[in-house]
Amino acid sequence: PNNLQTIGDSAFAECKFSQLNLPSCMSSITLGESLFKNCKSLKTVVFSNSASTFALPKYIFYGCRLLESVSLSSAIRSFQEGAFYNCANLKEINIPASVGYFGNYVFGGCNNLTKITYHALECPNSSSLSLSMFYNKNNQHISSFTLYIPKGAKNFDNWLYLGPDV
Repeated sequence: PNNLQTIGDSAFAECKFSQLNLPSCMSSITLGESLFKNCKSLKTVVFSNSASTFALPKYIFYGCRLLESVSLSSAIRSFQEGAFYNCANLKEINIPASVGYFGNYVFGGCNNLTKITYHALECPNSSSLSLSMFYNKNNQHISSFTLYIPKGAKNFDNWLYLGPDV
């Protein structure tokens, strides 16, 4: 309902649905951590556009191993720790320019992630970016992916060097 204010931690954990359409009113609701944790049938997520900004909470899609398609709203301002942790089937993601913070382990365990498109024209400051966003909790990282940024984007130099193994 429109007057909903809070959805608690793990409220929809282990649900069996395969598609999720999140309405624009989500931005006015306090979202709990691990909200859709281990929804093993979830394949598609669509966030509707919203007027106000919000964050993807910690581990919101943790363990959604079949998740392959995510359509993100330009109202999302941050990916908190582990937002897509162990989404093993996620192959590509388009990140809106509005996202300016990435927590640790955001894409940890997303071993099939090969294409990341980030629409920002300028890299967020270094304190909002962490190379550990690509690591899992065993300090293993995605072995190969391509990062696409808009032509003319600035200040990505330090972020683009991920180490000799990437």
